[in-house]
Amino acid sequence: MVVYILATGMITSIIALLAGITFYASPSTFVWLALCVLEAGLYANSLLAALNARVWITHRPSDSELAVSTGM
Repeated sequence: MVVYILATGMITSIIALLAGITFYASPSTFVWLALCVLEAGLYANSLLAALNARVWITHRPSDSELAVSTGM
């Protein structure tokens, strides 16, 4: 589930919303700028996670396949 969240960019979206909220709440403190810098790295990590996990996400075994393969 963590891979799916990173691959879809949910964390990046949350940081982008926080950057927008902090900009409108207090534009003179530059806290929003720190969040934008953090967001740039998250975009890169989200892209790499999506590229690395695309096979796993599309061909993930179902619960019934896992039960058959493990003998349960």
